[in-house]
Amino acid sequence: MNRHYKVYTEVNFRHDYYADGICGDFVVQPTSETAAKLPKYRLLWGTVNKKRTHRYELLREQIDAVTPLLPLPAQFLLRFEMYVTKPDFVNFTSNVSHQSREIFVFENQLDGHSLMGANFRKMELVHTVFQVNDLPAAANVLVTPADGSTPWLVAAHDEGSSRMARVGFDGKPSGIYTLTWTGGTKEIYHDPMLYGKGIFGVLHLAVTPNLGIDIANNTYTLSFKARAAKWKYFLMLNRPPHTGSVYQILNGNPANNGGFNFVAYPQGSWDPVQDPDPAQLVAMSHGAEILAFISDTDIPYRDAARSSIKLDRSVTFPRVVANDLPNPALGAANAAVFVSVENPAP
Repeated sequence: MNRHYKVYTEVNFRHDYYADGICGDFVVQPTSETAAKLPKYRLLWGTVNKKRTHRYELLREQIDAVTPLLPLPAQFLLRFEMYVTKPDFVNFTSNVSHQSREIFVFENQLDGHSLMGANFRKMELVHTVFQVNDLPAAANVLVTPADGSTPWLVAAHDEGSSRMARVGFDGKPSGIYTLTWTGGTKEIYHDPMLYGKGIFGVLHLAVTPNLGIDIANNTYTLSFKARAAKWKYFLMLNRPPHTGSVYQILNGNPANNGGFNFVAYPQGSWDPVQDPDPAQLVAMSHGAEILAFISDTDIPYRDAARSSIKLDRSVTFPRVVANDLPNPALGAANAAVFVSVENPAP
């Protein structure tokens, strides 16, 4: 009898930042609890491509093509730790910023192919105690486990003019808990084994009476969108411009780059927080005149540079000064490029 492994379910990562749509920026590994569970269920977890980990498979040991070696429980949960391998990931990806103690939680959905609902789900990662502050007068906190086990009530107390509750999770199962009180609610993720490991998120693959991973269409996909921003170009002219000279920045290849153009960005419109101080720019460039341009729409980042962004100067006829201005650097709060321009003598 030749036993073999068959794909039980599959997880794919995609990102439209990449030209091919494939995202290989994650390492996904079972938690210690799930790692101990997999061999008991005769399951294996692994990536298809070690160099670009864009697809993971959960395999099940079979007696033959249709018969699994062991039956599985009617209800169980597999949990996986998710780590980002590319430091710039949060900079070129939309809606994935989070605070230091927050993680993303992804779960297989009822549609049979998605790992998240309408929005990314963020939760604070909790070790053994979570403190709820600024509760209303006389309020207490109800703690409800997501696994369906019995909720419990935590009595709050007053300290000076503030009411607070300390919710203890010592000895409680790892996972999602919902805290509710008069006028408020919060989801947290308790797992002392994950605390301090710098994980990006947790992936849940669940089987319940209403939700399964062993289905005909058992491929789940987690898709990310590229961050988009208005691109800005600041031109520093190192001598007064020739009489009648006009500068403009052109999208020289709209079919490939996308349908955006650049318009004048007068100093009165500059962002006082993100944009540079005009006086500092002039001082840094030894009295240069500053011209600025901004895209008329948000431009998504992508792995292949957007070329053919041209700097044009015209006096009596157009002249291209630069054919390929650089793209803004990934990760900067302000998607800006500074260009020093050698003006012709008046």
